[in-house]
Amino acid sequence: MKLLRWIFGALVGVLVVGFIGFNVAIAAFRDRLFDLYMHELDAWAAAADPKTIQNVVESCGRLVMTQAGWFERIQLSTFLRDGGSPKK
Repeated sequence: MKLLRWIFGALVGVLVVGFIGFNVAIAAFRDRLFDLYMHELDAWAAAADPKTIQNVVESCGRLVMTQAGWFERIQLSTFLRDGGSPKK
C-alpha cells in the first residue's frame, strides 16, 4: 500500500513539474514569435512599400494568433475569423 502511494505521489509530482515546464517553454516560444513578427512589422513601417502590404497583413494575423490564449485561438479560428461577430 505504501509503495502504491509513493508511486502515485511521484507520478503527480512528475506531471506537475512537466506541466510547469511545458507552460514556461510555450511562454518563451510565444515571446520569440512576438519579437519576430514585431520586427517584420517595424521593417514594413520603416519602408512603407505598397508591395509589402500582404506580408504586413499576414504578420499581424500571426502576431494576434501567437499572443492569444487557447480559447481565443479557437474563437479566432472559427467564428471570429473575419474579424466580426457571428451572423444572427
